[in-house]
Amino acid sequence: TIYLLVCFLTIGKITAASKVNKSKPDHDKHRLKNICKNAGTMTPKQLKFAELVYEYAGYNIKQMQSAQHQALCWMIQSDEMKLRGANTFLLERYALVSFYASTNGPHGNSWILKDKWLSRDSHCKWYGIQCYINGRVKAVDLSFNGLSGELPQEMFSVLSELRSLKLYTNELQSHIPRS
Repeated sequence: TIYLLVCFLTIGKITAASKVNKSKPDHDKHRLKNICKNAGTMTPKQLKFAELVYEYAGYNIKQMQSAQHQALCWMIQSDEMKLRGANTFLLERYALVSFYASTNGPHGNSWILKDKWLSRDSHCKWYGIQCYINGRVKAVDLSFNGLSGELPQEMFSVLSELRSLKLYTNELQSHIPRS
């Protein structure tokens, strides 16, 4: 096991392949209607959002134990924002919720500080998140915060304006894309 104990900082854009599943058949998207247990019938807006997330997370959102699935279902069922906002805003919120779930944020007391995470507040007000005036995520600094787990690929594919990622002294495993 390799632990990510250093800062990843870049001046330029962090870019990766934006969408991972461009060639998935449309019939797969049809199955998204019932992806979240106890969600009932999804509204057209919820289904459209699930399809958008599917373009980034692919089959991961279908695996009930995955951080991606947990993030999507939380946003559809429990998020007090109720999918308000532009797609870019919602995708960035989804990427951060996926990050939270994959680093044991919702389980136990592993995160030391998690002020406003998963609240009705904009994700720009969540502890450790900095945004540009337009609401796009600029920086994540959750150093020394008791995080453990893996960084989801959405941190790099969805947060396209991310300039600084500081995760000093946490127990994280991940592959950080070069480009």
